[in-house]
Amino acid sequence: MSLDPRKFPADQETFQDMFASAGTFMNQVTQKLIYDGLRVTSTTGWSSPGAAVVDTRKLSDTTPAIVLLGCYGGTTICTGGHFIVASRVTSSGKVVFLNPWEGQLHELGPGPSFPQGGLFEQIAYLSA
Repeated sequence: MSLDPRKFPADQETFQDMFASAGTFMNQVTQKLIYDGLRVTSTTGWSSPGAAVVDTRKLSDTTPAIVLLGCYGGTTICTGGHFIVASRVTSSGKVVFLNPWEGQLHELGPGPSFPQGGLFEQIAYLSA
């Protein structure tokens, strides 16, 4: 961890506040992707933890999805989270998820749960 969350308020007022305590929201990520020239074709609304599922019909090698993954660890309280990429569907029907946490690739069902207590909260579908 590069920023101590105890030293920054949980708000969006500064870069440090956002990355140490408050987190990043899907609308901020999609806006940045749009600025970078990508097209956000659809975004699910925020749903209760574990209610969002990847629509495999919208995935291909050129149309991935960004998934907001909440970390729950078996509780109903979110203790953190991050974004992962649903990159494509395998021939066996599994979704390939690219997880920056330790650089892992997972082939799993479309959700709504993810290993080690993760639950899908929101999904944005993209194209070039």
